[in-house]
Amino acid sequence: MNHQEPPRWMLQFFQWFCREDLFEAISGDLLVQYYERASRMSRARNNGLFIGQVLTFFQPFAWRRPHTLSNHSIMFTNHLKVGFRLIRRNPVYSSINILGFAIGLSAVMLIALFIQQELSFDKFHSRGDDIVRFTYRLETPNATREGAKLPFPMKSVLEADYPEVRNVARFYFWGGDAPLLSYGNQKHTEEKLYFSENEVFQVFDFEFLAGNPSTALTEVKSIILTESLARKYFGTDDPMGKIMTYKNEDDLLVTGVIKDIPSNSHISFDALLPIELQRQRWMGWGQYTYDLEKDWNWAGAWVYGLLNPKTDNLAFEQKLQSIAEEHLNTDDQKGFTIEIQSLLDIHLRSDKSAEPGPNGNLTLVYAFAVVACLILLIACINFINLTTAQANKRLKEINIRQVMGAGRTNLVGQFLTESMILVSFSCIAAWLFAFLFMPFFNDFMGSSLSLGTQQVWLILAVCIVAFFLAAFSGVRPSVAIARLRAFQQMQPVRSSGLFNKILIVGQFAICNVLIIGIFVIEGQLDLLRHKDLGFDKEQMLVLRHGRNLSADQFEVFQNEINALPQVENLHRGYVAGTAAYTNTFQRVGAGSQDAYSLGIKWVGEGFTDMFEIDLVEGRSINPESIADIRESILINESAAKALGWSNSESIGKQLSFLPGGASEPEEIRIVGVMADANFESLYDPVLPSVFRMPQSALGSEVSLKLSPKGDLMRTITQIEAAWDLAIPEWPFEFNFLDQSIQEQYVREENLAAAIRYFAILAILIACSGLFGLSMFTIQQKRKEIGVRKVLGATVSSIFVLLSSRFMRLIVFSFLFAIPTGLYLSSNWLESFAFRISLDPMIFVWSGLISSMMVLMAIGLQSLKAAISDPVDSLRYE
Repeated sequence: MNHQEPPRWMLQFFQWFCREDLFEAISGDLLVQYYERASRMSRARNNGLFIGQVLTFFQPFAWRRPHTLSNHSIMFTNHLKVGFRLIRRNPVYSSINILGFAIGLSAVMLIALFIQQELSFDKFHSRGDDIVRFTYRLETPNATREGAKLPFPMKSVLEADYPEVRNVARFYFWGGDAPLLSYGNQKHTEEKLYFSENEVFQVFDFEFLAGNPSTALTEVKSIILTESLARKYFGTDDPMGKIMTYKNEDDLLVTGVIKDIPSNSHISFDALLPIELQRQRWMGWGQYTYDLEKDWNWAGAWVYGLLNPKTDNLAFEQKLQSIAEEHLNTDDQKGFTIEIQSLLDIHLRSDKSAEPGPNGNLTLVYAFAVVACLILLIACINFINLTTAQANKRLKEINIRQVMGAGRTNLVGQFLTESMILVSFSCIAAWLFAFLFMPFFNDFMGSSLSLGTQQVWLILAVCIVAFFLAAFSGVRPSVAIARLRAFQQMQPVRSSGLFNKILIVGQFAICNVLIIGIFVIEGQLDLLRHKDLGFDKEQMLVLRHGRNLSADQFEVFQNEINALPQVENLHRGYVAGTAAYTNTFQRVGAGSQDAYSLGIKWVGEGFTDMFEIDLVEGRSINPESIADIRESILINESAAKALGWSNSESIGKQLSFLPGGASEPEEIRIVGVMADANFESLYDPVLPSVFRMPQSALGSEVSLKLSPKGDLMRTITQIEAAWDLAIPEWPFEFNFLDQSIQEQYVREENLAAAIRYFAILAILIACSGLFGLSMFTIQQKRKEIGVRKVLGATVSSIFVLLSSRFMRLIVFSFLFAIPTGLYLSSNWLESFAFRISLDPMIFVWSGLISSMMVLMAIGLQSLKAAISDPVDSLRYE
């Protein structure tokens, strides 16, 4: 059953203005159409169409008769009629004014919705103000490291020793894993399968549709699904009590279904499994006997706490340092502190390692807010300039009105009403444009925004902006004209004064800053796309489930792959350019305070050949020697520098570190130094790293180097056949390394796209305004042009006369834009370790482009006026 109802306020508005003899029939038809649409479209869209239909009837023929209105209403009705007549008489000016402001306002509305969504993250949790996340900070001589995860035992300590904490909830997820979930014949790799515990539902407000939040994750082999994932596997059947299989190994009972996680949550998952399940899977695995609930060396869980209200967070954080001293700062690693972070600050103010997902950026929000303000400012300036120019054309009309007895109040009311009509049409068009462009905006911003009558704050904001713009643009010219004496009003006046010139300069200064921004962002993105990272990433195919190959299965797969001439190399181990992990290392014999935070990468045999990385000093690890594998490591040039050695001095030096799960540190010897390569993001400098070969390659990534000459699709088909032969129970899924690396810069790509589109929009709005102003100026100077031509003026001199006035303003605007663009661009580039230099040609090209745009806006009209017949010009008026 559909419960949609049309907006009551719009019905009341319709009843207020519509003639009584029309109201009943028209409203009946509109309501019938509304209820027919209700079954096939959303409420927001249906309401939008209904509002649009009502507003189309807001025309003089449908208004109530004057005799039913008061004197003020009669006067207002007269102002409305005059306003509509002016729009019909001046379709070009009116269209430019309405569309210019509407397009600008629609862009501002989209940006405002995006900003509102960014600021709303995690606010749907009713106790969000009291929820914190526990994180760590590690200070070492060469680096400061901040991590979002902490060891699993944090929970038991917090619950036992800290009365400030009411509940503790943990999440665990590893992005390198690709968990397989199956039910019946359906088998899918689920990217968002998290481990957690019942306390999650005491801390957060994830709404249950079925199941008991207190016991849903009590059973070790249980699973909670979101409604979308439940629908994916079970359709319309009830998933409760059904059995699903995890990684082809564990049968899980569906014990709960929750609503989909809201898009404005910093942590997002499709299914939850008990942490106890993962603990039991890992017990006894690997080189060491492992129990995650006792491991203080591995920060593997996101730990959240619900604090008692009015807890002093600063004092509480100080108390937490006893945990760091007792469990994290050991003889082998010092410098840990534990910090707390408000849940509401995570999305926009946190950029720690191992975040649950890509967070937002407060700077980006500020940047969009500035862009929105600039576009709104340009649109308002445009509107005011054109309205003022239009008012100047009506000096004689105003003079006659004054002679007939019209007072200042009446004139103000007339201009104000006309401005309100234009602004009202602009607002309606803006809402329509925003609605139409919303899907495109969501695509390139990766957002899920919607527009409807539920955004009351946006409606109010648009109304406020519209009211002030209409008031200013209506009152200002009417007051100025009313002050003129009658004989002054009969004389031609200058089309714009100092105020209008300032507005034009400001308008195009903003446009120039945006053009400079486009050049800088595109240049930086080009650097990110094409910078030599120091390793080969082309034609690299990474298998998503390669970690699941056993030793025997890998041997079968390797034999099949070796028979394919299109595959140049096969590697099992760390894949260059993927996730970075760090550990704390000490130089042997240098003392316990000598600790360095270095990246650690577990590489396979032939790593340097596979990714074409140069060995600048020493030798590689010998894969045939168990002793060499156990004791030898490679480092990169940055690590040698961080440790205080030259490349040659590094060879033979020893380091010690504590592997995860181990009780005693290990000592390792440097046998080679590799050339630096950008395995991590270009936001950061090259990470000083250690490269070690594991004693067992089980659980390592598998990657293949393909020949650029072969048939790619045929090669992939052959690799899939080899995969199915080796491990048929796992699906063949892969990704290309170069594409994965490029995805790191999606945020910059989106920023570039947004700035590019909005800058073009702002320039078009400004140019459309200039086009209208130049038309007005040329009309004002039509007689002067005719006289000059009769006296012998050339076409070029007339063209220069008409164009130079605007070009001077554009030059001034460019001079104002240079320092602003330089300051903003420098600040943005500071966030990159590798960045472009600000070439002066960027500013030169920006100035040339804005000049060309202006010439296109005013040049054709100026040229047309310059070559027109002087007789026609002198007959004008």
